[in-house]
Amino acid sequence: MKRLYFASLNDCNEDCLFCVRGGDEAPIDFIGTKKAKEILSQKRKEGYQEIYFDGGEPTLRKDLAQLINFARNKKYKSVNVLTNAVLLADNKLTKRLLDIKNDKNFCLSFSVSLHSHKKNISEKLVGRANTFNKTIKGIENLVQNGCENISFYHIITKYNYRDLPSFVNFISDKFPRIRRVTFSFIYPAGKALENKEIFPQLSKVRPYFQKALSLCKKKKISFSISTCGTIPLCFLEGYEDILLKQQDLDQPEKVGLVDAGQDVQYQLATKEFHQRTKIKASWCKDCVYNDECGGIWRTYVEIYGIDEIKPVLGDKKQKRKPNVLLLLTGFSCNNNCVFCSNVSGRDFNSSREELLEKINKGRKEGFRILEFIGGEITIRPDFFELISYAKKIGFEDIRLTSNGRLFSYPEFVQKAHRAGLRVVAVSLYGHNSKLHEAVTRTPGSFDQCVQGIKNISKTKGMYLIINTVVSKINYKFLKEISQFVYRLDPKEWHLLELLPDGRAVKNYDILSVPYKELAPYLKRVSQSAVGKIKRIDFFDFPFCLFSKEVLNNKNINFFTPENRYEDIKQEAHDSVFRVKKINRGGRTIYRDKYKVKPDFCRSCLYFYQCGGIARPYFEKYRDGEIKELAQKHNFINEKK
Repeated sequence: MKRLYFASLNDCNEDCLFCVRGGDEAPIDFIGTKKAKEILSQKRKEGYQEIYFDGGEPTLRKDLAQLINFARNKKYKSVNVLTNAVLLADNKLTKRLLDIKNDKNFCLSFSVSLHSHKKNISEKLVGRANTFNKTIKGIENLVQNGCENISFYHIITKYNYRDLPSFVNFISDKFPRIRRVTFSFIYPAGKALENKEIFPQLSKVRPYFQKALSLCKKKKISFSISTCGTIPLCFLEGYEDILLKQQDLDQPEKVGLVDAGQDVQYQLATKEFHQRTKIKASWCKDCVYNDECGGIWRTYVEIYGIDEIKPVLGDKKQKRKPNVLLLLTGFSCNNNCVFCSNVSGRDFNSSREELLEKINKGRKEGFRILEFIGGEITIRPDFFELISYAKKIGFEDIRLTSNGRLFSYPEFVQKAHRAGLRVVAVSLYGHNSKLHEAVTRTPGSFDQCVQGIKNISKTKGMYLIINTVVSKINYKFLKEISQFVYRLDPKEWHLLELLPDGRAVKNYDILSVPYKELAPYLKRVSQSAVGKIKRIDFFDFPFCLFSKEVLNNKNINFFTPENRYEDIKQEAHDSVFRVKKINRGGRTIYRDKYKVKPDFCRSCLYFYQCGGIARPYFEKYRDGEIKELAQKHNFINEKK
């Protein structure tokens, strides 16, 4: 979703040594209520869905609650207040803000700046006496009044870096319900340039920072690294992907900045900005991260020099590891789906010992996310043991794909959650038993699936995804299915193209839908469900089934062969990698074994992103329909 940072005032009740608004920076003007509402209205029309009230200190605004309510009424998905929480020590103010209730369509959150858990250091950094206890009280008020969406923002300086591990212990012990923290290094602007003595030497920070991040993982505190104070990737050993992901999230097309004097796109994560403000050593060219790393601030080099930078050596082709270990456990199932992968020659089930070995190997290789797929893993007698073991050895996120039937038993859901299961993707093929069981061919499976979905949805700490494979059985009912899914309130709804695998190879002609016939039904889903269901993902469909408007919609995600290759590694008894990475003419192409790209596709604007069309589809229809669809949506690049 597009995010907007809205700095509507310069005033602040602290005077931080590193404040970007201080020093020689010209103060920004105050934006009154009427103008603020005009800006919020305009930015919503431009597609922004998240607002970050920045400053100065937003809680100094007497109309803050009014503006938050206004944003909610304008259908913003979320509002985040970036605050030092000093004024929130007044419980009346806290309650007034929290009177704005969260629901499935809106989230109010608070990011609290806390730069030390020690009073003297905190007040030295923020430049105001008697503020530390007020900040702590403000956080306590947020928690006690039921705010569930709170995070910490912690800037690393020369005065606090040695305390990083103890800071993590402090927030974990003092505020066990707050499980998010953002770390940032100093952005060399504003008042920080008047206080260069606060810049820490990165080589000295590294061991404390590493220990702090390790503690975050151990204590299940999620963490991010801000791109405001980006540092070279060679100082983030083992955590490079955290910053790289944030850089991707903070690209200009996704983030805007508005104050009284400017309306611009965020630039701090771009290569152009890095080239202007940072420098690299000559030996950086040997680093596997050279292309992605921004280098080191020129200001920092003036203080400490550049000799600390050490290139990360290795094979550049191997340095990017997928994020998700996809573990195929076997094909046994308590459903009998018409397009199931379980066919002759695929009737294996991996042993407990084999799976434990692969789980252990994956963790040692650095994977943080583990996803089980089948068959139906929940019917395995060692199901809970596999999850518990993965959690024990350090997997941060454990997921699975399921038909949902055993989750219809509340005690099963609770036991799985206690074992460490976080994300469940449940396959739902229709909005009634007739459609769903036409696919599963198992009487009673619909009622159990729906009850399982409801049980997962109401279990705090579990993340529900609903998967729907689109076929001739259900495609005409996608709008009705979307309405049914909306009522079930998943975090994500994934629509998947039917692929020629398993039983679907034999039944492809019967079950597949001509693209030209399918396209209007997918369009109706994108029109009716987007904005209601929190997130919609389309998997594997050719891009020409969608208009540019849909492809560019920030609420819709398209899972491509590149995602499958770069983000997922599959481990299975007879593992066959689905996507190959090919370099052609200086461009990278990701080739899906189930897909083909006819010669016509080379003229399409989305040739490199799209996976192509299913092989048996091409054998039956050739490229006539995709030509018509691509021309209809103006996808043809005339220069090709």
